[in-house]
Amino acid sequence: MKKFEKGTVIFRQGDPGDCMYDILSGKVGIYAAYGTENEKLLTELSAGGYFGEMGLLDKAVRSATAVALEACEADVVTEAEFKDFLAKNPDKVLAIMQQLSQRLRQRTQDYVDACHAVYEVVENEKKGKPRSRNLIEKLNEIFDVYNEYEQMHGVIDTNWYC
Repeated sequence: MKKFEKGTVIFRQGDPGDCMYDILSGKVGIYAAYGTENEKLLTELSAGGYFGEMGLLDKAVRSATAVALEACEADVVTEAEFKDFLAKNPDKVLAIMQQLSQRLRQRTQDYVDACHAVYEVVENEKKGKPRSRNLIEKLNEIFDVYNEYEQMHGVIDTNWYC
């Protein structure tokens, strides 16, 4: 078990994904682009929530930054302990799967929304209509988080679009 004071950065986007956290008390915020002008709170988790499992499962770097929003305690589960943790806590297996499913569903919806926004821009340009201010703001919001993630991983920069 590990304790974190309010405001403590538990891990940063881009750090190695070598463990997961099972929140026992308190609240943790998961952020994209933490500490930048494009910072976005993706979710808040409290007792019973989990975070860091994606990096542990796929051995990839952290896709977001975790920050203690209030003093909290969490069990730290390493890769070596993970299978044993799951075997001893079958109810938590389901909870982790449900949480991953919810995240995937939300990212899928974000993707669909982005596709619709881009389609609207393309259709308006075909018709000679100017881009609407709301649409440009929506696209910029989508691309702000995407840019931060993709720049970290050395992929394309989408700032050219809007």
